Amino acid sequence: MARPTNRSRNAVSYREDDDDEIEQTQPTQKRARISVPGGSSSQGGRGNSTAGVSSSSPRKGKGRASNQGQDEGDGDNDEDDDADEGVELLSVEEIKERVRSTPLNPRIARGKMNMHANEYEAALGKCDHVLEYLGDAAIAVEELFEEGETDLINELDSSVREVIDGKAEMAIRQQVLRSMISQLDQQKDVINPVTLYEETVKRALQRHKAKTTRKKYAKDPSYVKFRSIIWEVHNAGTAMPSLTDYIEAEPGDEAEDEVEDFEAGGVAQNFKCPLTTAILEDPVTSRQAIEDYIAGKNRERRPALCPQSGCNVVLTLGALKTDTNLAKRVAIYQRRLQSQATQATQHGSASGAAGRSGGAGAARKAKLEGVQEDAIEEIEEGSDEEEEIEID
Repeated sequence: MARPTNRSRNAVSYREDDDDEIEQTQPTQKRARISVPGGSSSQGGRGNSTAGVSSSSPRKGKGRASNQGQDEGDGDNDEDDDADEGVELLSVEEIKERVRSTPLNPRIARGKMNMHANEYEAALGKCDHVLEYLGDAAIAVEELFEEGETDLINELDSSVREVIDGKAEMAIRQQVLRSMISQLDQQKDVINPVTLYEETVKRALQRHKAKTTRKKYAKDPSYVKFRSIIWEVHNAGTAMPSLTDYIEAEPGDEAEDEVEDFEAGGVAQNFKCPLTTAILEDPVTSRQAIEDYIAGKNRERRPALCPQSGCNVVLTLGALKTDTNLAKRVAIYQRRLQSQATQATQHGSASGAAGRSGGAGAARKAKLEGVQEDAIEEIEEGSDEEEEIEID
């Protein structure tokens, strides 16, 4: 009976050694599964309790972690709800209104506003080119038709007025932008800039549109120039009549000071150089003559005033530029002079021919009259002789 007891003890110790090795080399879950001994109830109990702890602990940990995470999530949601309750929710219109009421940032806004103002400046320059083209078209119509084509000229006149109105609007918008930029430069707050710009432009345009036709165009340099070049085609060298001949009076044109301005006649364009007295060749005019004139005045330390009578502009070399429009008008003036000279020559030739033919006719008439007088004298003498003859 002693031997079996020893074997049983040896088997138990062997199992315990194996269990120790397995515990060192295998994961916890495998150890809990393998270490259950088949023969010892007390060891098995301990094994089962160990396995129960080792296998159930992770599950309990996961459950607690998930429950804790859910609790934390619920807490975050509660905090978000509390935070949402403290934030003021704004509508789109309220947000826009707050943006409008925010002053402009000078560092950002100044560059963009300058860009738009420069764009208007470029557009105004293009309008000037359009006015030149319309003036050239009017000159061509006047030259093509001796009496002028009234309908075409009226259409061109209407187009010129539309361009002038467009220039006035662009100049107003540019001026408003410049004023807002000036406020930024003076460190003044520009609040609600869009409304400020639109309202200011609207009021200025209303004042412009309320003007009478004479007030809009009679003093406008572009319109005066357009009417002048039409007048010069057939009336070069004579002053253009008052623009009241082209613009009818309207209510509001009765002010005495304005009537005097409108009734004043135009100024005749002089196409001769005031220095050389010759017809203009390069309407700057002659560059060399003007440069010499300016240089002479500079040597005398005197301002180089424009030599044209009635003009007080001080001339500088940098201010000189070619006037293509004046060059075209000079060419038209020269053609008119040549046409008038040709017509005068033809008229003189016709008068000379008529004079020569008239002289020959008078000579023939005088000769015939002389022959007739001689014949009468002979008859009279013959009759006297017959009276002397007596008949026996």
